[in-house]
Amino acid sequence: MFDPEDDVTLAESAGINISWAPDQTLQFAESIQVEETQTRTVSDLASVALDSVETGSPDRIQYWMYNGVAQRRDRDRISAAGLRYNLTVLRPDALGRERSKTLGHRHNKPLSSTLDYPEVCEVISGSAWFLFQMLDDASRTAPFCAMLQAKAGEKVVIPPNLYHVVMNAGHDPLLFASVVPVGIKRVYQPLTELHGAAWLNTLEQGWIKNPRYRS
Repeated sequence: MFDPEDDVTLAESAGINISWAPDQTLQFAESIQVEETQTRTVSDLASVALDSVETGSPDRIQYWMYNGVAQRRDRDRISAAGLRYNLTVLRPDALGRERSKTLGHRHNKPLSSTLDYPEVCEVISGSAWFLFQMLDDASRTAPFCAMLQAKAGEKVVIPPNLYHVVMNAGHDPLLFASVVPVGIKRVYQPLTELHGAAWLNTLEQGWIKNPRYRS
């Protein structure tokens, strides 16, 4: 069961001095630097939702993204390696009929590289579904789509060039970390045009096919 006061366990699991705030966001010790904090609201996720989510609480924050997290003493060393460590907190609140989820995207190449890189994720608290897929937007098909569930302490490697979505598989806030190369950009289309991934995780029916895909 989620315990916002269980800060020792959270800090030990993350390997850095972080704790839960009363509103289920993250608090960082003075020794930690965060480059930027971004949020996604229910309204921001309307383009990938199965149902209309504009009614109710469109301004409710569905998840927080803490990007470029590092111990101050390690910041230069991590930057020199060309890496960025991010943390995401995803609320358990449903998105219409669906489980809480991220917007979904894929990464392009860093400007300084000709290579595509994988993304390495770790679930720090809670339980998650990771979905990743190929996408042929011309035919509105997903030639490849896979899902796997991960719990706290487990890591997931997302291969390059795959669209990926993270869903909260439990009833508590989900906290997961990701390591990505510096300089990548997130590409959201055409997932937004198809209202999300090829398969959607609903509260009552479980996994269902996205009706906007042909196959």
